[in-house]
Formats: sequence, C-alpha cells, structure tokens
Amino acid sequence: MNSLQISLIVLAIVAVIAVLVYNWMQDRKYRNQWTATFGQQDDILLKHNDRRIDPIVNDPDLVPKNREETGENDTAAEEPIEPREELAITCEETASSGEAGSAYAAEIPVDAVPANRTAVDLPPPPVDTLLDFIIEIHAADAIPSSAFKKWMDSQRTEGRRVRWWGYASNFADWIEISPWREQEFNAVTIAVQLADRSGAINDGQLIALGKEARALAEEFKGVANWRDIGAVLANAKELDQFCVEVDVLIGLNVVSPDGVTFSGSMIAEMAEANDMILNDAGVYQRYNDRGEVIYSLCNHDDTPFSAEYMSDLATHGVTLLFEVPRVDNGVEMFAAMARFGAQLAKTLDGKLVDDNIRSLSAASMEKIQTQLTEIYRQMEARGIPAGGQRALRLFN
Repeated sequence: MNSLQISLIVLAIVAVIAVLVYNWMQDRKYRNQWTATFGQQDDILLKHNDRRIDPIVNDPDLVPKNREETGENDTAAEEPIEPREELAITCEETASSGEAGSAYAAEIPVDAVPANRTAVDLPPPPVDTLLDFIIEIHAADAIPSSAFKKWMDSQRTEGRRVRWWGYASNFADWIEISPWREQEFNAVTIAVQLADRSGAINDGQLIALGKEARALAEEFKGVANWRDIGAVLANAKELDQFCVEVDVLIGLNVVSPDGVTFSGSMIAEMAEANDMILNDAGVYQRYNDRGEVIYSLCNHDDTPFSAEYMSDLATHGVTLLFEVPRVDNGVEMFAAMARFGAQLAKTLDGKLVDDNIRSLSAASMEKIQTQLTEIYRQMEARGIPAGGQRALRLFN
C-alpha cells in the first residue's frame, strides 16, 4: 500500500468522524432548544397511568374527558392520590354492610380533583350504592347552588327521586344542595334512585343525567364521573323485579250483613280508642313511635271519612289496609290489625272477610302470617328489611 492510498483512507476516516461529531452537536443543540421551550418530557410509553374513567355504554359523547385530552392542566395532578376501594353495586355485598347503606367510594381521576383538596380528604357522601346511581363532580371553580336549580326542576318534573349533595368546606361535611341557599361546592355527588313503585330507571334517563352532569362540570372546569351504565341498568331491573315480588298490600274487610249500615260515630269512636288518627285524605291511620304508618282504616264505600260528618255517616263496610314492605316487625303488627278487625266486626255486628268476601278464619290468618314471614325473610336477605329506610324509599 503506497502513501497515496494511506492518505485517502485517513481522510475518509476523518470525514466520517467529522460528520458524526457534527450530527451529535446539532442533535444536542435542538434538544436544548426543545427543553428550553417546552420543558422536560417523560416517555409516555414507559409512564404508568393510574387514571381511569368508566365510560357510559354505547354513547361516545358521554365519555368524560381527562385533562390530557382537552389540553388543560391541573396542579392537583402532580399530587399523589392513593386509589380508593371500588364497591360493586350488588345485593349480596350491600346486604352484608347492614341497613345504614354503604358509603360510595368512587374511583376519582387525579385530574378531576381541585388543586386545594384531594379526593381522599373528603368523607364519603351519604348515599346508598344498592339503591342509587351515583354521579360525582369535582370542579376547580366553585359551583354555586343556584347552578342546580334548572336541573333539579327538570328532574322533579320527570318524577325521578334524585338527591343532590355538595361538600361544604365551612361545615366540613356533605349537605343537601338547595338552590335558594347561598353556598358553593367544589365536590358534588348526585344520587338517583334506581327503582320505585313507578318502575326501574331507564337508559335514556341515565344518559340525560350524564350529559347534564358533564355540561355542568365543564362549565366550572371540572370532571363528571360515574359507573358503567350497563351494569347499573341490570341492577335496576333486578331490584325492580324484587320489589314487585314483595310489594304486597293486605286488606281485611268488615262488611254488614243483609244491607245493614254501620254508624260513622261508632267507627270513629273505635278507631280513636285504637290510637288511630284521621288524616286529610279521610283515612284513619295508626302510627309507630317513629311516626310511620302501621295500618290504615278507610271507608269501604266511596265517601272518605270526615271528622265533621262522621256522626251523619252510614256505611256498608270498612277496610283495614296493611302495606307489607313498609312495616317493621310486620308479623306482630299484622296480628294487631287482625285483632282490631275482629273487634270491629264484633262491635259493629259485621263480618270479617277478605277481598273476595270470604270469611277469615283462624286458619286463614295463620296462612297469611306464614306468607308474611317468608316475605320478610327475603327482604332481610336482600339487605332491605321491612320498615327500614331502604324499604321506605323503595315503597313510597
């Protein structure tokens, strides 16, 4: 190899090294410019993301957006938040938690939490995961109570049982939101009852609620969060079917024989002696110590009872009514009503019969009590004991 070839090889090596050095210097220059302009960036493929928001089924418009999608920043996202335990809305799990109702521990996205308060700081809102569909709103800007007026009015018009809770910092607790009250909230919980005597809530109602919640949250720089609607609807349907099965009304009738009428004055005297009170609807009712109705006495004819006209009233019969799921200690309370019915029949010289005008014997009463015992057993197993707060909500 002569000197010319050696010189050419050395020049080629120097040229390659020069190109590599130049590329390295250019790359470093642009990296420094990028960092000065945009700041240090993490590798998004390696960074674990704990934030998750469950979407509404079959409605992409209702998937709550996190701040990375909208381009907004939240200083609270930099604060570590420990995940909170999720509670499935199942009858078995809720039944084991007792009548008071399970606290709703929702999974709160980090970016939904205002900068001055993290989700774990708040006590659980007073809601019941067995009975309610729950929406949580966390906003950076305080939401005034007046902002809920239109929404509340529309829900009353639709006949849905909705409760609105806001976390009040000055009380350090959740309070029911009233539009007329001058109060502001960064955290709001909306609880919609899944079922009542009008039936189960439907998907259209839940979707509408989700849209309203997201619109309100976005107005105040917040995020609305809710659970999977498909599972909620299945729970609502199951709960409604159970309610249909146990929503029993027992009627005992005292009727007059051969067309003879009963005296209104005597009926009033016996009802009042039995600690019954005449309400505005013209029905006598007996109450327990908590002010809840145990059983009722109404006119078998079309005319309601009236304190003013009881002395002039003449009727062919009266009816005692017992709402099974709304009465605590129901077997004993039904027995008390049956005794009062027998006393009425004896005093009025009438006959105690069922709705088919069949005489009620001791064996008939025992059969009814056996059926009652089974209904109450089912309600206890479901976590909805008769006469409890859950039952009073469902069978209102």
